[in-house]
Amino acid sequence: MISQTQKSSTTVLPPDQALAHCLDLGLGLDMVGDAQGLDEVLALAEQSLTRDLPAIVQLLTQGDAGAVSRLLHAFKGFMPIFCVEALVQQVCRVELVSKTASAAELQPVYAALEPALLQLCGELRQHLNKAASLGNNHAPP
Repeated sequence: MISQTQKSSTTVLPPDQALAHCLDLGLGLDMVGDAQGLDEVLALAEQSLTRDLPAIVQLLTQGDAGAVSRLLHAFKGFMPIFCVEALVQQVCRVELVSKTASAAELQPVYAALEPALLQLCGELRQHLNKAASLGNNHAPP
């Protein structure tokens, strides 16, 4: 069950304050050290999001908040490497709620975060496609 403290701490950005961008390539380069390594990390993250975002929706429909929590925990692990701080904070807040919330309680909290995760996935694809078109994509197939 979501406590009052968790309810107040799960606020995500309203639509009129949506993130201009989610991906921070400068941070990623600083964290990973080189462009090839960063592209490899970004490719893995894009694969994870592409696979796991639809799975989260399905798991919430099935009432499996525990499985959703595990997926969000994984996101929380890799997003600080290359995402803007506002998105990292949102993911951390939703992941915290997911530890104790029922699927019914978690669904609207996740639904508020999902557009930013979809935006991140799109930004990752755009970056990886651009890198591939320039011949700089060192990500595994």
